[in-house]
Amino acid sequence: MVPPGHRILISRKADSWSWGAVLYRMTYNTQPDYNYTPPCDRPPANQYQARDPQLLSVLRHTLELNPLARADALWLAQHAYTRTL
Repeated sequence: MVPPGHRILISRKADSWSWGAVLYRMTYNTQPDYNYTPPCDRPPANQYQARDPQLLSVLRHTLELNPLARADALWLAQHAYTRTL
């Protein structure tokens, strides 16, 4: 269900969201909070936030609800976190 005032845009940036969702699952062992309450990158209520600032940056930029503000593949490819993998 899409909340009032939101539109669904399917674009290449949906892949960025997917990357963030997989990374979030690997980090916190659960899916991101999809209830459309930003920010979606915060940890679950019963867990501490990850310590790696680069990881947190990727989560913050890929789990952005606004697809126009979400990171794209080029941003991910150039990010320090993905360059060290």
